[in-house]
Amino acid sequence: MSDDAELRKAFDAWLAVQPKSEARASKGVLGRAERRLLGSIKHQEPRARLVASAERVRQAQLGWLKASKLKAELPTDADTEERRLRRTNLLDAQRAWEQVSVDEIIALYARRLEASR
Repeated sequence: MSDDAELRKAFDAWLAVQPKSEARASKGVLGRAERRLLGSIKHQEPRARLVASAERVRQAQLGWLKASKLKAELPTDADTEERRLRRTNLLDAQRAWEQVSVDEIIALYARRLEASR
């Protein structure tokens, strides 16, 4: 096997694994950001800390959506309607998270906290 073929094979293997790993890592970052915001709400921390935590959640959510979108855009043998619908839903969710206000994020997670009690 030539060096180019080996390099291409290694690159294809890396490409196949990379977006999955990024999505998994981004989900962990999102989970930590959400727990931090929920803790800030629960302990009635100052507004500045709530705003910062809500922004972290927004950025983590956008990061996870981006990684998931990359994963959904990987070329496969079968590009089904389900995959196209998933990509569309991810784009819609990304737009929604870009436009939601900090107060709405805080209210959403405050409702989640109340529901969990």
